[in-house]
Order: sequence, then C-alpha cells, then structure tokens
Amino acid sequence: MRKILLALGILVSLSANESLFEKGEYKKAYPNFKQECNKDNSNACYRLGEMNEFGLGTGISYSYAYKYYKKSCDLNNKKACGSLGKMYYLGLGVNKDIKKANDLLDNACKNDIYEACDNYAYLQKKEYKEFKQDELFKACNGGIANSCIELANNLNPNQGIDFYLRACGLGDDYGCQMVSNWYLTTQVVNNKISNFSDLSDKECNNKNYKACKSIGDIYRYLNNIEKTQMYYEQGCELDDKDSCASLAVLQEHNNDFEKAIKNYEKSCKIGDGYSCSRLGYMYEDGLKDNDKTYIKTDSSKSKKFFQKACELGFTKACN
Repeated sequence: MRKILLALGILVSLSANESLFEKGEYKKAYPNFKQECNKDNSNACYRLGEMNEFGLGTGISYSYAYKYYKKSCDLNNKKACGSLGKMYYLGLGVNKDIKKANDLLDNACKNDIYEACDNYAYLQKKEYKEFKQDELFKACNGGIANSCIELANNLNPNQGIDFYLRACGLGDDYGCQMVSNWYLTTQVVNNKISNFSDLSDKECNNKNYKACKSIGDIYRYLNNIEKTQMYYEQGCELDDKDSCASLAVLQEHNNDFEKAIKNYEKSCKIGDGYSCSRLGYMYEDGLKDNDKTYIKTDSSKSKKFFQKACELGFTKACN
C-alpha cells in the first residue's frame, strides 16, 4: 500500500511539473524536475536536459544538457537517447563521436522517436552519403516537417508534391511555398487537397497556428474564400500575427471594415509591422464607406501607428 501511495505521489508531482513546463513557467519547474531526477525519474532528467540545451528557466549549458540526457538515457528513456545522439554528433557538451551518435540515433529511431529518425537520416547523408528514405518517411509520418521536405527534394515531382503538402500541413513555410509554386503551373494540388486538409485540420485543432495559416494560404490560392477565412480566424485566435493580418486584409477587401480594423489592431499589438502601417494610413486618410464612418482622420494616431510599424521593421512606414 505504501509503495502504491508513493507511486501516486510521484505521478501527481510529475503532472504538476509538466503543467508548469507547458505553461512556460520554466523557473518554477526546474528545481522540481531536479528533485525528481535525483530520485532517478527518467522523464524529469530528460526535461532538465532539454531545459539546459535551450536555456529554459536556466542558462544554456550543453555540459549539463549532456549530463541529464545521459542519465535519462541510462534510465532507458529513448527520447533522451535520441537527444544524446544529437549531442555526440554535434559535439555539444561532449567530444564529438560519430559512431556513438549513429548508434544512439538509430536505436531511438527504431523506438519511434521521430526527431531521432530525422537526425539519423541527416547523419547518414552527411557522413556516409546514404539516403535513408525509410527513416525519413517514418519521421515525416510522425510529424517532422524537415523530413517531409528532404523526401520531397529527393523524389520525383509527382511523389514530391505529397510530401511538400504534408510539410505545409505541419506549418512549414518552405513546404507551403513549394505547394503554391506547383499550383501556379498545375492543378495536381487540387487532386490531393483532401489529404492535406485532413492533416492541417488536425494540426490546427491541436493549436499549431502555423498549420492554420498554411492551410488558409493554400485555400486562398484555390480561391476558396470561406475556408481561407475560417483557418485564418483559427490562427488569429491562437494569437498568430500573420493569420490576423491576412484575415484583416481579406476582410478589408470584402468591405467588412469593422472586423478588418479589429484584426489589424490585434496583429499590430502582437508585432506585425504591416498591420500597424495599414492602421496608420487609415487614420491618416480616414475610413468611410457610403454614409458610415469607421475611422475619423487623426494625425496623432496615424503618426503613432507609422512609428510602431517602423520600429517593427516595416521600413515603408519609416518615411
């Protein structure tokens, strides 16, 4: 009974720590993960490796990242073994060792650690000139957009478009650009859009804002305005400035000025220079439609928005 209660206590503690991690409260989570790692909890040790590698709640320290990944891997955490393999390959926190890296990444990939499959394929290509199609396919199906791009770049065009679509559905900008280039020259994208739509739907509903924007862009190329707007709205609700800006442009084009202004304001607030600039022009000239005034001329507000647009790097607003 005591062992059961102890195990439940550990699970509750880990759940609380994971909740802190997911919320971005890394400084609070770090000492808690450290305490659990000292009790040989592999997941806690893995998180510490991740936090030290990327500077989450602590300074970047590759030596500590290596230390915690190794301990977690020794405790049979396959995800940590994949990260450890990457550390050996890049020589981060430990001397570079291609053989150890290769073995760790290969084993982690066989245990369905998709990032490890992507890194293993990269190592094989870089060091041994081997194209690992099966591992890339596995990683791509597991949600690693980079592997989808690598497959698309190395397969014939008719096969490649499927993988560009998948990468785009996962929110990869390059994948979306390649899909749009295809659409400009062929209707093949139209015939494959349903599979892409299913994936993007899933990713967008899982709060991948890039996927929401990506599928919105593709439907815009396909001139499906209803679906374009729906996905831009979802991305904007997730506070993606690009989705909000694209949605506002669409709404302004359709003379839905109240909503357009609202979304330009939101996008500007979260850092989109174009949206700030657009508001600057609206306040500079005023905005009327028939007998309704949406924005009155206001030089001081216009100046404020132009200044913010300039500070955000939208240089056309700096004059």
